[in-house]
Amino acid sequence: MLELYYLTGLAFALVGIAMAGMTSNRHFIAMMLGIESIFAASTVLLISFFDASKTANPQAFIMLIAIWAVAAAEIMVMIVLYVYMKSEGINFDVSKLTRMKW
Repeated sequence: MLELYYLTGLAFALVGIAMAGMTSNRHFIAMMLGIESIFAASTVLLISFFDASKTANPQAFIMLIAIWAVAAAEIMVMIVLYVYMKSEGINFDVSKLTRMKW
């Protein structure tokens, strides 16, 4: 049970660090890394809660695969947006973006 407290604390620390990084830095890549860190924290929290239940639960594995699939899709979207913004010469400072030019 003590491990659950440590892992919950780790997840909350990851979310706090990610939120601080997202709010202090307006760079597109830093914001995407913050979102990805929040996603990793939710995965850590989910696995720790399923481990704390001490019963064999096949839904935990299915949920983990679903989380990884969404994370992979998010990374692909981030890569596509980065390549598009780099090729069009768009500034990566989010505060300077007024609209996306097609």
